[in-house]
Amino acid sequence: MTLGPNCHLITANGDGVNAGGTQNDLVEFTKEGDLVATYQLDGGNPGAAFGIASAFSQGTVRFAAVDDDLNTLTIWTLRSPF
Repeated sequence: MTLGPNCHLITANGDGVNAGGTQNDLVEFTKEGDLVATYQLDGGNPGAAFGIASAFSQGTVRFAAVDDDLNTLTIWTLRSPF
């Protein structure tokens, strides 16, 4: 889990236990618990969405996610409105 600059909670949901639906999602929630968005990190085997981290500095957000199936780390750099 990580906390976004807008105080939204972002989780890595590999869902390696419960089959069905979509697995390997990054899921964003408001601090009130409302679902904001989901992003499927990997369409392969359950358990791929393993870890996430974020960092904020001078109007920039860096967000990283681990794909445990592909052994990759993806890093996004975004301008932050916050």
